[in-house]
Amino acid sequence: MKKVFNHIMALAIAVTFTSTGIFAAELEEIIVTAQKREQNLQDVAVSVTVISGEKIANAALHNLTQLSTYIPNFSVTENAITTIASMRGIGPGANQSFEQSVGLFVDGVHLAKGRQYRTGLFDVERVEVLRGPQGVLFGKNTLAGAINVVSAKANVGEEFGGRISIGAEGNGGELIEGNIHGTMAKNFALRLSFKDRQEDGWIDNLYNGNTSPTTDETMVRLSGTWQPRDDFSLSFRHTDGDNVRTGSTALVTHWEPLFPMTQTAGLAFFLVGYAPLAALNPFVAYGFPGDGFFPQVHNIASSGQKVAYLDSNYGPTPGSINLGINPEGTHTETQDTSMTIEYDFGDGLTFTSITGRAEYTYVDGIDADFLPITLVSRDDWSSYAQDSQEFRISSSADREFSWLAGVYWDSQEQDIERLIDLDGSLGGIYPGTILQLSPAQAGYYGVPYGIEGLTSFTHTTRIGYWNQKTDSREVYFQGTYQASDNLSVTVGGRYSHETKHIRAGTDIGTYHPGDKSTIQTPNPNPFLAAILGSFFDTYAHHFDNEPERNTDHFIPSLVFERTIDENNMIYFSFAKGFKSGGFNAADDQNPEFQLVNGVPTPMPTVPGIGFEYDDETATSYEIGGKHTLANGALRFNWAYADAEYKNQQVSTFVGLGFVVGNAASSVVKTLEVDLLWQANDNLRLGINAAYLDAVYDSFPAAACNAMQMAGMRGLGWTGGAPMSTSPVTNYLGCQARFNAAGLFHSSVQDLSGLTGVGKYNGSLIADYTREVGSSGMQFFFSGDYNFFDDYLYTGDLDPIDFQEASERVNLQTGVRTDKWQMIVYGRNITDNAIANGGFDVPLADGAHATYFGETEVWGARFTYNF
Repeated sequence: MKKVFNHIMALAIAVTFTSTGIFAAELEEIIVTAQKREQNLQDVAVSVTVISGEKIANAALHNLTQLSTYIPNFSVTENAITTIASMRGIGPGANQSFEQSVGLFVDGVHLAKGRQYRTGLFDVERVEVLRGPQGVLFGKNTLAGAINVVSAKANVGEEFGGRISIGAEGNGGELIEGNIHGTMAKNFALRLSFKDRQEDGWIDNLYNGNTSPTTDETMVRLSGTWQPRDDFSLSFRHTDGDNVRTGSTALVTHWEPLFPMTQTAGLAFFLVGYAPLAALNPFVAYGFPGDGFFPQVHNIASSGQKVAYLDSNYGPTPGSINLGINPEGTHTETQDTSMTIEYDFGDGLTFTSITGRAEYTYVDGIDADFLPITLVSRDDWSSYAQDSQEFRISSSADREFSWLAGVYWDSQEQDIERLIDLDGSLGGIYPGTILQLSPAQAGYYGVPYGIEGLTSFTHTTRIGYWNQKTDSREVYFQGTYQASDNLSVTVGGRYSHETKHIRAGTDIGTYHPGDKSTIQTPNPNPFLAAILGSFFDTYAHHFDNEPERNTDHFIPSLVFERTIDENNMIYFSFAKGFKSGGFNAADDQNPEFQLVNGVPTPMPTVPGIGFEYDDETATSYEIGGKHTLANGALRFNWAYADAEYKNQQVSTFVGLGFVVGNAASSVVKTLEVDLLWQANDNLRLGINAAYLDAVYDSFPAAACNAMQMAGMRGLGWTGGAPMSTSPVTNYLGCQARFNAAGLFHSSVQDLSGLTGVGKYNGSLIADYTREVGSSGMQFFFSGDYNFFDDYLYTGDLDPIDFQEASERVNLQTGVRTDKWQMIVYGRNITDNAIANGGFDVPLADGAHATYFGETEVWGARFTYNF
């Protein structure tokens, strides 16, 4: 594959500088708003990829996750708790508090949270993908890039019409979408767009016989434009979305215990299936089978089968046990509203106002042990609301000195309530409970052993809350001086001030399985606290940050652009960016500990290490070129960037929870090429590819992997006080760390100079069209070959969590006229199982799980225009 990529790069360069022939066809001009004003793509000194709404519809791309497979150096992946967007190898970790590294903008409004990346795509005019820091014009949290989604708008003067599209896909997929538009009055136009789709999923659940993840999605958008005169317009858009996903994409792919085992790991491996543990486990005395209840987990993981999983918490289906409150999956409701006012003062001076309101609520259910045993579930209830206002004024772009200035304000509130349910009876298959003091502990405390509700509990809970309020104020300016006919200099800057206030806490509780009315009621029982602390490293806490967290940043940029002729230009740019810090949203965040009479004791109102993390910053240098060759038939754009990211915010799963903090700096070097050639009237060929060299420049405090942590247990170092006086504190590069009281609190490894990011990725495209007879009918065919290099998909760079180089092949073919279109398409037709992410299975050290993307899907769709 690397040789293929090298040949592609060589071919692109050779074609660019040797194509001088005259072609009958030309490429159409692409207009973008990447610099906050309408420009030809070839005049924009930024690495940009544009995907048209027509391409999105024909390829049946329903969301940004599917779209990202077509765009080099860009990915969107979904895990159990959030969605992560990455650009040039830089993205946030899996924590609901993290801001995005790649900003998402829909019709000019910033959608700040990862959950909003799940926004469905429908009735879209285009999607612009901007690489590199975009802080001056787009603001904070765009230090790796920005995504600009432009929906189809209502146009004054447009006649009444519309489109209806009906389709079906494999895996039980059904689709209906369309729009109705037209001018309602002399100066007022409306557009109503809608989309409704369902699918049954592509992963077989061997526990309950279902497939998942199922999808049921409905979206409606009403947009309007009022233009009473040529120099004034007001447009609005309101979108409602409802998305229900049932089931999970997480599969156990590695099942092998690590020694010495924790108590919970020994229980999990014995119960699920690992026959060698039978003689070592006391549960055999209760008649449990020696090879466990679900030995097929080991068989699936060992065989490499990646399209099946076993999962107990999957809703009200026969044979499944629904722990907690919500069935496994997620239900997200969104409401996005924007209003844009534009006024032309004359002489090219334009005023723009963009007012935005974005809201969502979601309910999640997660089988948090990711195994067929009924042990741990997680329920999340979250809401988010954001109000934003931007005022912008700009001069004409054709002046000797052109400029653009603006102010921006937003206010956000994010609220998360969480319930973690631990079933000590394992769904009733264990006659006692694993959540009890041991006989030795009961003797130490001088209390009865195994008394339900006193020293033994069938069910225990963690009841968490997390509320964050954010306010931002920003002002920016960018000016371009035309120094000569062929040289311009652009200078910009943006000042940002942000405040955050957090309230977060966790209580512990218990309830009887026959009565869930008290499932969210705290229980102050000290023995319950002792069990949760020793068994699950969980402690009640309540944090309230006073004073508020404040962030101030000035972001500069500088661009030199040299025009060689009307078809060729090169540019050099310097830019900085930042992503704001915050507070860990995991409910298992521990408080600080101190020694009281020689005993480590939690301080419930004092956050421990990992609660607050700092801002992340970026500095980037880029050189690139935009070239239109062969009399307009060939377009070749390229960019080379060298960037450094400091204080990276990282999140890695360790043991029983995620560890967050600022621990890394990275150096990213990349070469991106985008070549599109209209070979003749019928055939268009393209290459869109990138070479990426991204490594941790300094990462001395990375989380250790599961094998290293097992070694630390063997040395006697675990949570709390040390179990031994061994002078050895390092195992295979994993180093023990201690707090001010001399107690072990964590362990780290040094990943400096290493990376899990693949070296290359990209797409090859071919589009062929041909008239059929003289009836106006047209036959068309499109093929896309999306490829990528090997990568590791967990933050600890565990070699087990490895995705080998692979590809996705997509096809679309059909016939169309001005009135209708019939298309047949396939996504990932080679049926490759591709890992989007992964993690260590909680409570089962040595087991690994993987999030897998969509496998082979074929579909057909009929569209009628009226």
